[in-house]
Amino acid sequence: MDEVNPDLVMQLRRLGMAWAKIARGMNVSRNSMYKFRLRNGLDEPNHHPSHADLGVSVHNIVTQNPTWGSVTIRGALLSIGQHASENRIRRILKVVDALGAVCRRQRRLVRRKFFVPGANHLW
Repeated sequence: MDEVNPDLVMQLRRLGMAWAKIARGMNVSRNSMYKFRLRNGLDEPNHHPSHADLGVSVHNIVTQNPTWGSVTIRGALLSIGQHASENRIRRILKVVDALGAVCRRQRRLVRRKFFVPGANHLW
């Protein structure tokens, strides 16, 4: 494991390979890969931002796209390498854009009620 280039390992990780798959490809255990990561200071390329950093990012996205909800904002965050759950994004949206959150919630689809003479009459 000492002859492995840490840059190569990080490049494989950025391509989306799991740590276990990288370890299998190098014929070492996951535990050995974990120790290798600690020795070489290899962090995850996908970072989980702090609450303040995520709030700034969400605020910037909402400012540019006021109609976007938590699902679309999560996709935008993923595209810039920031990982956060939808629930976390919803909590931040309520703080950052309280009025927008209420407006988005009111435009949800309302189920229509049909009155027909009998079953399957519409079809």
